[in-house]
Amino acid sequence: MKSLKTLPTILLVLISTVNFAQEDFLLYSFDNLPQGHYINPAFKPKSKGFLAMPMMNTYLGASHSGFKLTNLVQIRPDDSLELRPDIAIDKMADLNYLKGMVNNEIIGFGFTAKESFLSFSVTNKASFRLMYPKDLFRLAFEGNGSTLLGERANMDGFGVDMLSYLEFAVGYSRAFNEKLRIGTRLKYIQGLGAIYTKHSELGLHTDETTFDLTLDGQLTLNTSNTGIMLDTNFNGLEVGDFTSFPNHGIGIDLGGSYQLNEKISLSSSVLDLGVIKWNSNVRNYASDSVSFTFKGVDINEFLSDSSDVLQSIQDSLAGEFGYSSNEESFTTPLFTRIYIGGNYQITEKIGVGVNWYSEFIHRRYRGALTLSGNAQVTNWFRVGLNYSYYSRDYFNIGLGFAINGGPVQFYAISDNLLGMFIPQANKNFHARFGINFLMGWREKEQQASFGE
Repeated sequence: MKSLKTLPTILLVLISTVNFAQEDFLLYSFDNLPQGHYINPAFKPKSKGFLAMPMMNTYLGASHSGFKLTNLVQIRPDDSLELRPDIAIDKMADLNYLKGMVNNEIIGFGFTAKESFLSFSVTNKASFRLMYPKDLFRLAFEGNGSTLLGERANMDGFGVDMLSYLEFAVGYSRAFNEKLRIGTRLKYIQGLGAIYTKHSELGLHTDETTFDLTLDGQLTLNTSNTGIMLDTNFNGLEVGDFTSFPNHGIGIDLGGSYQLNEKISLSSSVLDLGVIKWNSNVRNYASDSVSFTFKGVDINEFLSDSSDVLQSIQDSLAGEFGYSSNEESFTTPLFTRIYIGGNYQITEKIGVGVNWYSEFIHRRYRGALTLSGNAQVTNWFRVGLNYSYYSRDYFNIGLGFAINGGPVQFYAISDNLLGMFIPQANKNFHARFGINFLMGWREKEQQASFGE
């Protein structure tokens, strides 16, 4: 058995990291971009082909389901700051998430072949999720003698997931008739680095009569190439760890669209069904299963020989808190997401839509609802607007546009525009932007939908 000193250090480093989440709510109904088929592989761009400008198409975002910064820190009438953990705790769920993603498309292109559409892309992806319970904040700010007295402070689910990988994707979609189109994207994945909380249980109970403290729990953490994220010197890593593709993964996206009538279209997709097997620089940690009760100390013994009492406590703790480690390969799932949507074409140039977004984090469900509208203002300019309920927050307003100057298309989309300007008062920020080169762009048909 070894000391458990390493794990708290790792967790503290991760919590302090700046983090980035991929939802792409507006893009799902923004029918003017080739990147739409990344959200639903059945969607077909209106151009005969496209080339995403290398290294110029980027997605980034951040999302927090707990509290806003303005809940935790408030401004008094005299402009001084007041820390209000009670308000922040009241805004939390039992288990909260800080999550994010940064994607940079290295290369991407696609082309139409009769009723089919084929595509290829290489994307560098980095994903992050921090799961933290409300009771962790209660312990930090209230202690164990207030609302938690006589209760188990529930910190089950606490943990960190981080994935960094290269994704090589081949996409194919085909129209089977005038109404139905089905598509898929097959992915080969080269894992670069991972930290994955496989299992997490932790609780602290304070007896309301004797004030005895009982700690219980167990933690299992898998890591691979952690130097990528935690060590700027990359100690222990070699070039061969990346060029030899030691960490292999596979994934698949599935999607479909159906034109119900001239006005209404329905669609759905499941993204990132897959796994990565980690073989390079693996370190796995499993803490002992703990059930330890501390009954305090005898004051007379402590006053007569405090060093002996403290040593006895230290020995007891050392016997309870330990961990084992190994270097066995492990597998992590990709961050799977689901979209279900519908669009209604009000006029030839104006449409509205609704979509339901779902994700599962360690078998726990999270969802979002989005209402959107888009308009073809001119032959070269398209704009979209959306409203989303997400991360237990009703205030998410998105805006996006695409400008076509001949074969060159520039676009920028945000699912929460205010998050860019007043992040302290928002839980979410998402943005996608880039440049495409379009081949065979049919200007007179720009109002058509992806599914046509």
